[in-house]
Amino acid sequence: MDIAPFINKHPLILTDAGLETDMIFNRGFELPAFAAHTLLDCEEGRAALTDYYLGFIRLAEAEEAALLLDAPTWRARRFFAGELGVEASTLKEANEDAIAFLRGLIRQRTSRATILVNAPIGPRGDAYAPEEWLSAIEYQAYHSEQLGWLAEQSVDLVTALTFTNSDEALGITRAARTLKIPIAISFTVEINGRLPSGEHVNQAI
Repeated sequence: MDIAPFINKHPLILTDAGLETDMIFNRGFELPAFAAHTLLDCEEGRAALTDYYLGFIRLAEAEEAALLLDAPTWRARRFFAGELGVEASTLKEANEDAIAFLRGLIRQRTSRATILVNAPIGPRGDAYAPEEWLSAIEYQAYHSEQLGWLAEQSVDLVTALTFTNSDEALGITRAARTLKIPIAISFTVEINGRLPSGEHVNQAI
């Protein structure tokens, strides 16, 4: 999908904010591995997600703004399979369910707002204290798996969120380009303007 026309047409684009934080601190859910997609496994979780997303849809309608909604995919990837106690096939289904859930909600709402579905993807390891460093080629191979699952769902956009080094950002960008998925890059930046890798954000960009 070419999102340039969407951006050019809408001078004001809202996003949702802090899904996992909201679910834990405002709604009392315990998210294993901080993984919001686990909420899709129960009716209570789905109801909470519905309420969360509808709040932003209503806001976009009231402000006559476009809206970019994040699906609960940030930690639905192989690195956390062990901590979550699941197989990779289960995570593939989680990505599929996350996109289908959000698209279904948007269809049911028949919103007056223009809405795109974004799929956040986190770094291979910890977003603030990564355990190891890989090459851009290795990161590309790793992220190609989840990006492939999302490409099958025709997601509008993916965002590499809380990435800790430029090699991983480069690897996932190459993977997204191969799969023809628009991608945005967002780094974890410390108060000194540097990534956990030590790179200054200007250098990383």
